[in-house]
Amino acid sequence: MKMLALLAIMAVAVPCADAFAVPAARKVARKAPARADWTRRVAMTTEGGFLIGNPAAKAKLVEYGSLSCPYCQRFHQEAIAGLRARIATGDLSFEFRPLAVHSADPILHALLRCAGPARFTKFSDDFYAGQATLAAEYEKWVEANPTTNPNVTAADRIKFADQWGFTAFAMGHGLSRAQANACVANAEAIRLQQQREDKANRDFGVQGTPTFLLNDQKLAVYSWPDIDQAIAAALGS
Repeated sequence: MKMLALLAIMAVAVPCADAFAVPAARKVARKAPARADWTRRVAMTTEGGFLIGNPAAKAKLVEYGSLSCPYCQRFHQEAIAGLRARIATGDLSFEFRPLAVHSADPILHALLRCAGPARFTKFSDDFYAGQATLAAEYEKWVEANPTTNPNVTAADRIKFADQWGFTAFAMGHGLSRAQANACVANAEAIRLQQQREDKANRDFGVQGTPTFLLNDQKLAVYSWPDIDQAIAAALGS
């Protein structure tokens, strides 16, 4: 009995060998780095354009366009879903370079530039979506004044931007009235934009909107399915 009692005491007093084992290292799950949302990256370029997406993308699509151009609006509506899907992969970048085709465009594109890259997507989306209404006052004016240039003076540009509703639109997209007025009054910025447009005409034969370049080669197609096919060929897919 004494021997059994002694063994029982030893069993209690001596811990199991597993109690001294070094705990196994815990595995720490590492999260994969978040994938860049290239559709949210917008930057100004030296050509005065708005570049959306990966600046190192293999395929680079450029549109010379006008916010007042109905053909540009049609392309935007037709292409936007597929275009942004391709931009999201990082394999395609898209640059919108403003080109004036109507006498309202220097004023309208000046406001687009001043709204800046952070507001570009919403500014352009909203203007295209409402183009029929937003361009209506300008169209009435130009019918009554077919030979009048609304860009002669800073005062003219301020007056017409307000009269046509462009100032109100810009104010709805983050600019104050003072900023909008200063923007359209900036003759030097408008002159610089005209120089860029003249260069596009010399370098690529750009004469109207929309005109597309893919990897600096002018395309002879204008519809999204055809342009998408050209992008796929450039990507080798």
